Amino acid sequence: MPDRPFRLGTTSFIYPDHLLPNVRQIGPFFDEIELLVFESQSKGVLPSRADIRELGQLSEDLGL
Repeated sequence: MPDRPFRLGTTSFIYPDHLLPNVRQIGPFFDEIELLVFESQSKGVLPSRADIRELGQLSEDLGL
């Protein structure tokens, strides 16, 4: 990321896909990603424990 006096952020729902593919695609371009979850959808919308572990690894790898 370029040096700038602010952090650039976005939500996790940019592409019509699941949480992890979105974070993988947009992560290199942002400093922060806010996880967006629509509670009106089925239970499967919440990230699993494995998803949370992978999000943690992506956070480290991408500097989020």
